Amino acid sequence: MAKEVESFTLSQFREALPKKTRPDGTTYSVFEDEFVKSGEWCFAYAFTAKLRIVVRSSVSSISGVSNASGKDSIRIIVERRKSCGNWYAIAKGPDSLTQRTPGWEKRLREKVTDVYAIWRRVTDDFDDEENLRVSKKPHSFNRVFAVHRKTNAFRWLS
Repeated sequence: MAKEVESFTLSQFREALPKKTRPDGTTYSVFEDEFVKSGEWCFAYAFTAKLRIVVRSSVSSISGVSNASGKDSIRIIVERRKSCGNWYAIAKGPDSLTQRTPGWEKRLREKVTDVYAIWRRVTDDFDDEENLRVSKKPHSFNRVFAVHRKTNAFRWLS
C-alpha cells in the first residue's frame, strides 16, 4: 500500500531546509534566497558566484500549502549564472525528486547534502560556452566536467 502524501506549509518547509550553526549557537538556513517560479516557492543557495542549488518546494505561492497529491514533488536543481546575470538549470541532483511522504524532511536534507558534495569542488573556472555535466561512468561517477559547445573540448572540473 502506498504511503499517503503529507501536506505542509511554507513555514514548515523553510524549517526543514538544511541549517548551519553560528559560533553563538544560533542556527540559520543556508538557503538565503527565496522566490516564486511557476506558482511555487523556491529556495536557492549560491555556493559560488556562478553556481547554486535550487529547491523547488511544491508549496503554492497562492495558498502557502504544498500542492495536492499527484502534483509536484520537491525537486533539487543545480543552476549556473551566465555572464548576462541570469540563472540557468544545468543539472538535477542524483535522486533529485523527494516524495512528500512521511520522513520527507530528513530525505530532503540528505539529498541537498549529496548534491552539494558533488558540486562543491567546482570553481567558477568555466565560461558561457561550456556545458557542465556530471559523469555517470563507474570510474568517474559523480565527477563534474565541462564540454565546450563549439569545439567539444572536454575537461574535468572536479
